[in-house]
Amino acid sequence: MQNLKELHICFYYVCTSLELPYQIFTSSPITIFKLETNGSHDMKLPQAILSAPHLTTLELRDVQVPEPNLQGVVVFTCPLLESFVLERIFENSPLVLHITNEKLKIFSLDQCRSSMSVKLNSLNLSSLVYRVPFYPNCLTSRTPLSMIVDAQIYSKRESY
Repeated sequence: MQNLKELHICFYYVCTSLELPYQIFTSSPITIFKLETNGSHDMKLPQAILSAPHLTTLELRDVQVPEPNLQGVVVFTCPLLESFVLERIFENSPLVLHITNEKLKIFSLDQCRSSMSVKLNSLNLSSLVYRVPFYPNCLTSRTPLSMIVDAQIYSKRESY
């Protein structure tokens, strides 16, 4: 796995709990990681994904985010991350995603039905997709609005 640059994983069958090894993100120069399951939400991500040093693209669909800290916060600090897509992330308990990255250009949060809130800190964000049920104050951003070129924001009271 020393030369692994891209990894796309799709699971479309029901499986028991499966945990990815943390070495994928610590001992290989992986730059693109895409993970999608069939919606059983039994795929557990290692804490190492939160600060993977070479990751530029991260797409997570139908998975659980890594365990939050004691304050219920999951902090993503991947230093090279440019594109971050979260789709159909369903957490049972309140969760705060804190994403701090100066290089992040694309952020998409789509159909996440939990009581999730996002704190986004990126000065280079140019594309924002935000499709979630209505929750007050669920997205806070320090991104200058003048930097955003493409924005799609949908919010409904009913679930998807």
